Amino acid sequence: MILNKIVNSVAVKKLFRNDILIISLLLVLLSLPPRLFMLRELPPVIVDEPAYLRDIDKILQTNQYYFALPQWDGSQAFLDYYPALFMIIFFHIDGLLAIRFSSVLYSILGILFFFFLARIYTNNKIAFLVSLLFSSSYYYLQFSRVGWNVIHALSLGLGALLFAILATRGKHQIFFSVMAGVLASLCFYTYRSGEIYIACCFLVFIIEAILQKNKKIIYSLVVFSLVFFELSIPWLFFIIQNWDVYTLRNDVVSIFHTNLPYMNLTAQSDILFYQVLTTINSWIFMLPVFGNNGHVENPRYLPLIVPLLSLPLIPLYLFGLYGMIRSIKIYYPYIFIFVFGLIFSQIFTVFPPNGARGLIVLPIIYLAITISMLHVFKKFKSTNFAFFALCVFSCLVSFADIIFYFYWMSWITV
Repeated sequence: MILNKIVNSVAVKKLFRNDILIISLLLVLLSLPPRLFMLRELPPVIVDEPAYLRDIDKILQTNQYYFALPQWDGSQAFLDYYPALFMIIFFHIDGLLAIRFSSVLYSILGILFFFFLARIYTNNKIAFLVSLLFSSSYYYLQFSRVGWNVIHALSLGLGALLFAILATRGKHQIFFSVMAGVLASLCFYTYRSGEIYIACCFLVFIIEAILQKNKKIIYSLVVFSLVFFELSIPWLFFIIQNWDVYTLRNDVVSIFHTNLPYMNLTAQSDILFYQVLTTINSWIFMLPVFGNNGHVENPRYLPLIVPLLSLPLIPLYLFGLYGMIRSIKIYYPYIFIFVFGLIFSQIFTVFPPNGARGLIVLPIIYLAITISMLHVFKKFKSTNFAFFALCVFSCLVSFADIIFYFYWMSWITV
């Protein structure tokens, strides 16, 4: 009786009706505290952050604010520093705190984009609960709290994909196409792994034009392409003129350019087999991977003693991934990101599982969880217990992930 009153209460119905603004605000309010708590102290300063701070200090001393200048390793543009620069100049925030708070803001944006993507395939209730789980992931929290521009690429890529999908259905197609082009261009200026989302945007327009036999989608593709390439011209010029500099980081982490022996292996076939096996074990079966002789690159990205995903979520993820594959005609964008993301960010690069390069596939993992939770919700929809149980489950897992994150911070290796 009490459970019925809770689930059917006016407040709950109002929250999950169509008031997206309330749900979005609630997601932001729940996501901010674990991101802001001891933000300057935890985690300890990691190796990438001093390099970013040196670049920012150089910008401030020389007054060279041109957005298409390359950052310290040549793989990203100064545009990524603009949010932090804004906070430093106008609010006089400490540099380290500025780049970390920039990551906080981008991570919140990524959560909101994820929510709107999830609700395309489900409903407000399930999309909200899984967005909460995604927000609380100890893996996602780490990139939400440090000044690594990889979170910029993920958030902007998710947004570009969301608007690309919206541009292929319903009204306001031109508006959504323009928004997708803008966000895809911004993503292009940042961390290289975001390029998989840009490629997926083009794929969505092409595939949907074929599946729907709708010429309007071709127009949307043209608009998207024009906006994307026009806004990307400055960075494209730099890449063309400085190809060796732009690809230097990729060459350094490439499995085909690594020093031998690698993981006590010398034959290229053995190395590739190790890479494939390690990637499958860590990213599909969610097994903790330590590498040969404990030689891995991920202690600052991921806690080695646990899998990439919280244990209670692994069965939901595997079931949802199976559901995605079975309904590939619907979920092909996410299968594309998952497969090619793992190939280029893990199999072809050294020391998997690498959390920085693999972050792009994390939303796909949680979208798979969305499918499983929707299945449970539909199966037991006749009882109010289903939604209540999913709420309790999501809250407990989210809380446990947050607690584990701060426990991890007590012994993290940076």
